[in-house]
Amino acid sequence: MSGSDTSTGRFGLVRVEVLGRTDYLGHKRVAMINELPDYFRAEGFEPDLYYREPGDGETEGVEDIRLFLALGMASGVIGSAAWAALDAVGAWVPERIRREYPHEEFSPLQQQVTVNMYAGDGVRLVRVGITRVGYYYRYIHPDIKGSSQ
Repeated sequence: MSGSDTSTGRFGLVRVEVLGRTDYLGHKRVAMINELPDYFRAEGFEPDLYYREPGDGETEGVEDIRLFLALGMASGVIGSAAWAALDAVGAWVPERIRREYPHEEFSPLQQQVTVNMYAGDGVRLVRVGITRVGYYYRYIHPDIKGSSQ
C-alpha cells in the first residue's frame, strides 16, 4: 500500500492523545474534543482519538495534545504530514478556547493548548503552544523545519 493512497487518508493514521483533568470535563469540552477528529480528517489523516487523565505535572494549558504520526522520519512525506497535523490542531484550538471562554479576554499566552508531535519511530517533531492568536514554537525538528507548510 502506498502511504498517500490508503483508505485511511493521504497521511494515514494519527494517534491523538488529549490530556486533561476529567474533573473539568464538562459538556462543552466533551463536544469540542469530539470535533477534533474532523479537523484531522480534513487534513488527510485517519485519527485515533483518546482522552486521558494526566499524571502530575503533565499538563501546561487548557489541554495538552500528543500526536503520534504513523510515518517515520525516513518517509518522504513526514514534513508535509507534520505541518498538516499542526494545521488541524491550529484550526481547532481558537474555536475550542472561544467556546469555553466566550466572554473573557486573555493575553496571547494565557490560554493555550500545548502540542507535542512524534514520528512513528519515536522522534520528536514539534513542541508548540497554540493560542487564539497564533503559534509559539518551542521546538521544530531540523529535518522538517524547511518543509513546505
